[in-house]
Amino acid sequence: GVIGVELGSVWSRLGSKVTLVELLGHVGGLGIDMEVAKSFQRSLTKQGLAFKLQSKVLSSNLDNSSGAISVKIQSVKDQKEENLECDSLLVCVGRRPYTKQLGLESVGISPDNRGRIPVNDRFQTSVPSIYAIGDCIDGPMLAHKAEDEGIICVEGICGGPVHIDYNCVPSVIYTHPE
Repeated sequence: GVIGVELGSVWSRLGSKVTLVELLGHVGGLGIDMEVAKSFQRSLTKQGLAFKLQSKVLSSNLDNSSGAISVKIQSVKDQKEENLECDSLLVCVGRRPYTKQLGLESVGISPDNRGRIPVNDRFQTSVPSIYAIGDCIDGPMLAHKAEDEGIICVEGICGGPVHIDYNCVPSVIYTHPE
């Protein structure tokens, strides 16, 4: 995913040998243009990053005496298993909304099955005087998306029009090249 590519790119530039294990068949996450993904992967490969695409991590094991880590991965195409040996393991498996223990149920708001807060097109929750934006609602978890939602939400509360075109919210992967 995006976070793994970003952090792997940094560690590679700092001199580490990096192998990225990705469930998808391409780099850059969901929604990336395939031509961009292929070019991006070629660029990162030239920088020394290795890729295990269409693969998933099954387990990892730390040898306490040597400090070595063994990572068992599996191809999702043919279920072939492989072991990777490494000194460090960084697991980047995405993000989740942080909505537990906020007391939502006590005010009458029920999160969906993924922990997100359902809102209408004005960012109102099921309680009309409570609004939600950003990472706790549906959509990409991007700071600039949340910022736009916050501005538009407050403008709506003040009586202005409420409209956001999510197709115009940019996405970026912070690597070299960016």
